[in-house]
Amino acid sequence: MSFSRLSTVIIMLLAMSDTPAHELLENRATLVLRDNNHISATFYISYPEALYRTLAPNLTYQEFLVQYAALSPTDFQKLLLQAQQEWQSSIKLRSSASTELTPVQWQWPAAEQVQNSIRETVIQAMVNVQPHIEPLDIHAEFTQKQAIKSISIEFPKAFDRVMVVSYMPTQRWVETGKKSAAISF
Repeated sequence: MSFSRLSTVIIMLLAMSDTPAHELLENRATLVLRDNNHISATFYISYPEALYRTLAPNLTYQEFLVQYAALSPTDFQKLLLQAQQEWQSSIKLRSSASTELTPVQWQWPAAEQVQNSIRETVIQAMVNVQPHIEPLDIHAEFTQKQAIKSISIEFPKAFDRVMVVSYMPTQRWVETGKKSAAISF
């Protein structure tokens, strides 16, 4: 680590020494049933806190933020991929028959976006503002051959508690100049 980077880290640690870690932002998941056997899932997660719990629980939250904000993009991306692989293997959707749904696609935020989120948290803490960082989203698609009647979901411990919203959308065409049939919720 270069002298300038080390001095920056020391200044950040001193500035953050009295700043407590804030409460977890509300993590949430939205599950949408499509075509009776396909679930589109979006997870809105406080990335800095989930990464902290996954990669560096032996550090203080402030130490984690400063160290990971200062990592090179290449080193940060390697560690981020490690955490994402762990999360991906821990997120389980099971049907009512206890059959695990197959994940067919994952979309993760870019490493630069995640590291910028960590840097924003550090900067807000340095100016003595209670850090408030918007959750980043993860998208995944899950399928099974049979129709899905109900599911259960399991999250990584690093996500802490998660508010789950689920629904099955209904669609219908409304012809030009005509009133639609009743739309119920």
